[in-house]
Amino acid sequence: MFPILAKFNFGFGVIEIKAYSFFLFLALLISVMGVLWYGKKSFNFSLGKNLIAVFVMVAFGIIGARGLNIFLNWGYYQKNPAMISSLDSRGFSLFGGILLGGLAGMILVRIYKLNLWRFSDMYTPFLGLGIVFLRVGCYLNGCCFGKETALPWGVVFPNFSQAHLYQLGQNSTSLFVVHAVHPTQLYELCGVFFGTILAFWLNQKKVRPGITTLSFLIVLCVVRLINLNFRVMPASFDAPVYFYPIFYGLLICACIYYLCRLLGFATSKEDVNYEK
Repeated sequence: MFPILAKFNFGFGVIEIKAYSFFLFLALLISVMGVLWYGKKSFNFSLGKNLIAVFVMVAFGIIGARGLNIFLNWGYYQKNPAMISSLDSRGFSLFGGILLGGLAGMILVRIYKLNLWRFSDMYTPFLGLGIVFLRVGCYLNGCCFGKETALPWGVVFPNFSQAHLYQLGQNSTSLFVVHAVHPTQLYELCGVFFGTILAFWLNQKKVRPGITTLSFLIVLCVVRLINLNFRVMPASFDAPVYFYPIFYGLLICACIYYLCRLLGFATSKEDVNYEK
């Protein structure tokens, strides 16, 4: 675990490069640059419109991710109200960003008069890439860790890491012993990486619009639903334990329903060019 990747000592003070913040920035950079290139190359979507769409969706995605985190950890934010508007990289919930960013994208689709499914198919693989890089940051930071395990691939985090402090709080270990835990960050990373490759492959095969998006979301929700069995939720988590299982279950059912509808429709003529 390397929560601090590097330190630079300048005359005015020390600057630290934190693993999570660095990989969050890397995830945004790669996703944005990738979708700008991919949109023009594979979907003939103009750079200008794409830049506006990326900016709007990222902005609303950040607001949505913070909003859902506030909802799920309300007690913590009541005690720390300054965190609501903090620019700190902590305190974001992935699906809040996906949902509000997606809603902003749906509004842009109407303004641009584009095909909604083709628009989302263009962005989906790079959403996956972004999540993969985020999980690398989580792993190095030691957050989002798993429950104790005796499996051979269990990970032993350093003394006084977040996992160790949790174990001490549960009286399951001692001051100088850290038990192995499930690498839940890597579980999700591997699952989402598979979903990302699948999304690129489906776009390459030029499947019916929407199949790429729905297939990826099903993979993402299934991976996160399974991962709930192995992950330790933050101490600040205030929502009922059944919130996420129901949330992911409903999303999976909705995606399967729309996927079945798409697969059941007869092929119709679609304009592969986003420009009207």
